[in-house]
This record gives sequence, C-alpha cells and structure tokens, in this order.
Amino acid sequence: MTAFAANPNYNSGGEIPETARGAGIQTVDGFQTRAPMYSQLDLQVSYGIGFGKNSKLTLLADGFNVLNRRSPLSYDQWTELAFQTPNPDTGAPITQILPGRPPTFQAPFAVRFGARFAF
Repeated sequence: MTAFAANPNYNSGGEIPETARGAGIQTVDGFQTRAPMYSQLDLQVSYGIGFGKNSKLTLLADGFNVLNRRSPLSYDQWTELAFQTPNPDTGAPITQILPGRPPTFQAPFAVRFGARFAF
C-alpha cells in the first residue's frame, strides 16, 4: 500500500506516490503495508439416497464463509482529493466498483441447500 497525492498540473487525486511503493499507510485497522489477506472457509455436506438400481437422490448443504470473516477488500490510499485538498477518508475502507458507493467487505456467512436427482 502506498500513499498517493494529487497531481498539481491536473488537480486530480491519487496520481503521485508520496512514499516508496509498498511503504504502507495508516488505516482504521492500524498501519498496513499490504492489502488484507482474503481468506474464507467454505464447507459442503451431502447425503446420498439410492432409489432402485440406477437412480440416486443427493441432498446438499453448502456453507460459505463459515467463520464469517468481514475483512475490507480495499482501503483509501489517497491523501489528497485535489491539489492541496486533504482527503478526510484516508485509510478508511472503500469500494473499487463505483465512486460514492459504500465500502466493500467480504460476503457474510451464507448457506445454500440443494437436491440432485440422477437417473
């Protein structure tokens, strides 16, 4: 993670590195030199029931992000929004999808149930 200042020639933020690449920034979660590690535990449980000679019903349950980790996916690295205009949100979680949207975090715990019939 690297702090970025605004370009004075174009008055646009996030263009000029203020520190060496990967030197880190102060975030709401402490000083970070790298983006947070994205990890989660997913599990599947299945049970098969035989029907006759060649048919089978399989009941499924999938659990996603079982430990319910909620790490931010990205932090705001801009120290200036425009030339000499400080960014009050430096180090806060942000979204990379569209400007003005709420910050993105890992998807919360979810369960999916299903059934499969093979014949």
